[in-house]
Amino acid sequence: MLKRLLSDFLSYNPDDFKLDASVEKVDIAAKRLLGNEPNARSAADYDTIHHVKSYYRGFVGRSLVVACTPMARDKLKRLFTTIPAGEPFSSRRLATLGISADLAVSYVRSGWLLRLARGVFCRAGDEPDLGRSLVFLRESLAGLHVGGRTALQWHGLLPAGPTEPTKSAGSAGLAGSAEPSQPTAQELTLYGWGNGELPPWFTTRFPATYQRKRLIREEPAWPVQVGPVPGRMALATVSSPERALLELLSEVGVGVALDEARRAAALAGALQGEALQALLQRCTSVKTVRLCVTAGQEFAHPWYATLVLASLPRGSSRPWVRRSADGLLVLPPI
Repeated sequence: MLKRLLSDFLSYNPDDFKLDASVEKVDIAAKRLLGNEPNARSAADYDTIHHVKSYYRGFVGRSLVVACTPMARDKLKRLFTTIPAGEPFSSRRLATLGISADLAVSYVRSGWLLRLARGVFCRAGDEPDLGRSLVFLRESLAGLHVGGRTALQWHGLLPAGPTEPTKSAGSAGLAGSAEPSQPTAQELTLYGWGNGELPPWFTTRFPATYQRKRLIREEPAWPVQVGPVPGRMALATVSSPERALLELLSEVGVGVALDEARRAAALAGALQGEALQALLQRCTSVKTVRLCVTAGQEFAHPWYATLVLASLPRGSSRPWVRRSADGLLVLPPI
């Protein structure tokens, strides 16, 4: 309904919206579009009427000249009907809609657009959406997606927040950790192929860490096994459970404690063996492959029996040994 009302407003007689517009004039115009309050058929209609009236009143005292020419109104209508709510867009995208840089500045000043950064905008009144923001940022950070710890939490395979560690003097495989894991539940873990940093307009709204990681041999623009998560993310920007587990395991000894990796591996019994096999065959990290195989064997997960170990990256015939803050990590050859 709001979309229809906005469309009606943009095609409304511009004589009703002069630069000296008053609250009363805007209220009258809103009533013409919406009808009087007694005609509201439900509480939802009543709330909608007040919402739209408040929206119109927000333009009182602003420079409305950009909405007072047929061409400008047509361009605004095209913008608001073409670009979804919550989607960031660049000045290049505006140019494809016939909106010049100067006109974009006018839209910002008059309250139609919100400027997020230089050359980056979103529709006024809409907060940037996480999924649409990730898709937009892929233009500069190829393959950007939610992965690792956050993706596992969203898939229900890792509890959110820190837990008590399981202490041991050393570790073989995923036997335990000498240090506690300290994840920040509110921070998103993002991965991608491109060098660069997340822009401030994104991190202030979505606290996140970004890592350039080339764990899987793939086309940077089309990361494999990255899709939506029902109830969490409608767009294809989240690692599958299988990919997320490998991303988490790849950080063991660096930013992820063995104790956290062990908890995730213990809950990974329902992974799809075929999907995991495809990722392991493309994996560029021998440590990650060995950790995954060791975890499957240790917890007797059903998918372990489906893996074709001979086709996986094997590395040398010697154990993989690395000392970290968690202790000594020893991974036997496959």
